[in-house]
Amino acid sequence: QRITKYPLLLKSVLENTQQPHMELTLRAMLSSVNRFLEGINHYMQVKDDEYALSISAQRVEGYEVEGINEEIDKLVREICQFDLTCSISGVGSEVIRKLLLEENLKVRDRKDSKLELVALLFSDVLLLTKVQKKVERLKVARPPLALDRTSCVALKDGNSFALVEVGELKCAMNVIILVASSPERCSLWVSSIQQAKENLMNLREQEKYRVDSLKELERKTKPAADVTTNDTKPEEKPPPPPPPPPPPPPPPPLGLASSISGPLPPPPPPMAPPLPGCGTPTVIMNSGLAEGPIKLFSVKIKKPIKTKFRMPVFNWVALKPNQINGTVFNEIDDERILEDLNVDEFEEMFKTKAQGPSIELTMSKQKVIQKGPNKVTLLDSNRAKNLAITLRKVGKTSEEICKAIQMFDLRTLPVDFVECLMRFQPTENEIKVLRQFEKERKPLESLTDEDRFMMQFSKIERLMQKMTIMAFVGNFSESVQMLMPQLHAVIAASISIKASQKLKKILEIILALGNYMNSSKRGAVYGFKLQSLDLLLDTKSTDRKLTLLHYIANVVKEKYPQVSIFHNELHYIEKAAAVSLENVLLDVKELQRGMELTKREYSMHGHNTMLKDFIAHNENKLKKLQDDAKIAQDAFDEAVKFFGENSKTTPPSVFFPVFVRFVKAYRQAEEDNEQRKRQEQLMMEKLLEQEAMEEDQKSPSHKNKRQQQELIQELRRKQVKDSRHVYEGKDGAIEDIITDLRNQPYRRADAVRRSVRKRFDDQSLRPVNNGEVVM
Repeated sequence: QRITKYPLLLKSVLENTQQPHMELTLRAMLSSVNRFLEGINHYMQVKDDEYALSISAQRVEGYEVEGINEEIDKLVREICQFDLTCSISGVGSEVIRKLLLEENLKVRDRKDSKLELVALLFSDVLLLTKVQKKVERLKVARPPLALDRTSCVALKDGNSFALVEVGELKCAMNVIILVASSPERCSLWVSSIQQAKENLMNLREQEKYRVDSLKELERKTKPAADVTTNDTKPEEKPPPPPPPPPPPPPPPPLGLASSISGPLPPPPPPMAPPLPGCGTPTVIMNSGLAEGPIKLFSVKIKKPIKTKFRMPVFNWVALKPNQINGTVFNEIDDERILEDLNVDEFEEMFKTKAQGPSIELTMSKQKVIQKGPNKVTLLDSNRAKNLAITLRKVGKTSEEICKAIQMFDLRTLPVDFVECLMRFQPTENEIKVLRQFEKERKPLESLTDEDRFMMQFSKIERLMQKMTIMAFVGNFSESVQMLMPQLHAVIAASISIKASQKLKKILEIILALGNYMNSSKRGAVYGFKLQSLDLLLDTKSTDRKLTLLHYIANVVKEKYPQVSIFHNELHYIEKAAAVSLENVLLDVKELQRGMELTKREYSMHGHNTMLKDFIAHNENKLKKLQDDAKIAQDAFDEAVKFFGENSKTTPPSVFFPVFVRFVKAYRQAEEDNEQRKRQEQLMMEKLLEQEAMEEDQKSPSHKNKRQQQELIQELRRKQVKDSRHVYEGKDGAIEDIITDLRNQPYRRADAVRRSVRKRFDDQSLRPVNNGEVVM
C-alpha cells in the first residue's frame, strides 16, 4: 500500500514544479515507478494464479485406467501422468491454467439414469469428478476432455448440453450429456466452454506467431553484417554494400497485441568486429526518409566512454541512427570535441555524490577478472531471488533477524518486514534438503547468503506461530482503530432509525396513500417491505409530470411541516451503509484468537516483557471492542426486525442504503416542488402582464389605463404574498382574475366583457379629470 502512494506523491510534486529540468527528471522517475508497480502487480498475480492452481491440483486425483493384469496396470501407470500444474500444450510457459467454473452436474447415460458429478472447467480441459467423502477430495470419473477437441452443443430441452469429443481424424470418439440445474446454468456452461475454447485457440495462435517471428528473425540475422571502413583507399573498388539491418518483426494482428505475454524477440546480433589494420567500422543504414528505392548512408559506430566516476543521466530525447541523415548531426563530430576538453574537471564537477576516489581502469579490469568462488544454492532460483530482495530491505544479519523473531522484537523488525517474511516459511522439502546438507558436513560458506539464512530460519521453534503473533501485535492498534468507527456507525444508525418518530410518520403517510390506491383492487395491507420505498419514483401522475414521492413531499410540507426534516434524525446512515458487519465481526474474532495465541505463548515464556506489556495494555481494548461488536449486532438485529426484515438476508450493506436512497430522493422531490411553484408564479405574472397590455391598447385613455393597471398589479402581488396557498380556496379574488384572463382574450373586441376582475376595477378605482386616481 505504501508503494502505491509513490506515483501520487510524484504527480503532486510534478504539478507544483516549474523548473523544466526538474520536470523532466520527475517524469522519468514517475515512469520508472509505474513500471516497477506494474512488475509487482504482474508478479503477485502470477503467484496468486500458481497458488490457486496448486490448491485445485491438491483437490483432484487423477484418472485411472484399469488393466486386465499386473503387466498392463504397470504399463498404464507409467504412461498416465495426470498433472494439472503442467504447462498448457501449445501455449507459452508463462500462461497458467485457471479454474473457470465449478458446479454439480448430472450425467445422463443411455438408460436415462442420472449420475451426479462435479464438473471442473479449466482453461484447456474439462474434468468430470466424483466426490470422495472420506478424504474430501475429487476423483476424476471420466477421461479428461481437451477443449480443443471437444464440441459443446445445447440441447432442445434447455437444461442439458452435449459434449462431443473429436479425434485427430475429425471423427466423434465419445459423447457425454450433462444436465444443469436450470436453463440459465446450462446456458452459462455452454457459453463458458465455448469462450474458454476460443481463448485457448487465440493463445496458441499468438504463441505460433511469436515462434515464427523468432525463427524469421534468426534466419535473417544468421550471416554476419558486412562493414566498410573510413580509411579505404580511393583507387580500390569498394565491395557492394550489404543489405540494411533486418526490420523488427511485424506487429501482431489487431486484438492480439494486448494479450501476447511472451518475451519479445531478441535484438539482432552485434556487428562483426573490424578487421586487423582497419579503422573504426561504419554501418550502412537505410535512411528511412524517402519512399521508393532504398537509400543508404554510413553511420560511424561510437564506442562507449568509460568514466572514472559515476555520472548523472542527462534525460534527452535521442534521434535514431536512421533519422540523422540530412540533419546537422550528420555533419558534426562530438568525439573530436572531447579531445579538446578537460574531461577530468568535467567529471569532478558533475559526478554523483557518495563516491570514493577515482578508480583506475586497470584496477577495475583486475577486479572484474578476479571472480569469487561459485556458491551453491539449495533453494528455487525465483524464491531465492525474492528472499534476497526482502532481506535487503531490513539491512540486518541472519543472526539478528532470527534473534528478533525469538524475542518478538518489533523494534528491530518492522511489522511490514515480518509479514513479507511469512511468505518464506521453509517448506518440508526445503527443510529436508537443508538438513541433508548439514548431515553431509559440507561447509556452510559454500552456500549463498539466502541459503544460510534459511538454514537458521528453519531452526526456530514454532516459527509460524511466533511470526503470526508478531504480525498480530504489530497490527493490533491499527485494526482496532479501523474497526471501532465502523461498529459505532452501525450502532448509531440502527438506534436512530428505530427511534425516529418523524420517519415513522412518513411511513404512515406512504402506507395510507398506498392502501388508498390499491384497496379497490388488491385490498388493504398492514405494512410493506423497505424495498417498496424505491418504487415511489416509479408511480407517476396522470400527466406524467409528478411522482408519488413528489406528492408525498408536498403533503408533508402542507399538512405536517415538522416531519419534513425527518432525515435529521437519521445519524451515520451513509457510513453504516458502507460497513460489512459480517466481515467486521470476523475481524473481531480474529483479534480474539490472536490475543489467545499471544497469551498461550506468554504462558510458555513468562520472561518475555514485550508480550507481557502488550497483553497488559491491550486486553481491555479488545474487551471493549468485543462489547461494541455485540451491541452493534444486537442493535442492528432489532432495527431490521422493527422494519419487518430478516437480519440474515438483509445485511447493513442492503438495509441502510435503502434509507440513504430514500432521503436523497425525498430531498430532491422537495427541490423539484419548490422549483415548480416558482415557475407557476412566474407564468401567472406573465399572463397578467399580457392581459394588462391588451387592455391598455384597447382603452380610450391609454395613459390613465396604464396607471390603473400598475395599481391593480401591485394589489395582486400583495394579495398573492399574503395568501401563499392560492389553490386551497375557491372564492378568492385572484382565482376569478386568473379564470377571466384565461377565458376573455378570445372574445371579440366589440363583445360584452364583464368579469369579476372588471367589476373589481370599476368599484375600487375611479379616474378623475386631472389624471389622478382616487381609491
